[in-house]
Amino acid sequence: GLFQRSGSGVIVESKGLVCQKQQDQDIAVTHSQNIDGSFDLPAGALITDVAVICTDSLKTGASSGDKLTFELDTAANMGGTNLIASTDIAENNATVAVGAKAQVSAANVIVAGGSVLAFAAGAPLYSSSARTVHYRLVVVQANLQAAGAVRVVISYTVI
Repeated sequence: GLFQRSGSGVIVESKGLVCQKQQDQDIAVTHSQNIDGSFDLPAGALITDVAVICTDSLKTGASSGDKLTFELDTAANMGGTNLIASTDIAENNATVAVGAKAQVSAANVIVAGGSVLAFAAGAPLYSSSARTVHYRLVVVQANLQAAGAVRVVISYTVI
């Protein structure tokens, strides 16, 4: 059912309902630091979508190879099963505007030159047990020219 526990928000466990969870992440200027987060999903959850939305404009480094990456995995160290393989969502010298979004279901990019988020082939998007899935954002190779922030959103339904 749909219920609320003191201080924990709303929990959706009824079959057929679509739920979204979200987390905000500041993206600091400094490169090569993992920006990690996770989502707890109930038993029977099928992940249906993932999105990364810019909430405070940022700009990647100016040189070739400077980028911002995103991945989703079953393990906190990204050594489990990839649900979304590491994806270059913003390439070098890219300004990511507030409201720009990379989303699996829409197959859109957060900025021109970025790659589309996609579920890995054969990814275990369903689990009969409750589980935690983990994501990681990384500023690669060089510092950002301007720090920013994103919101990571996961959608699921209990089947």
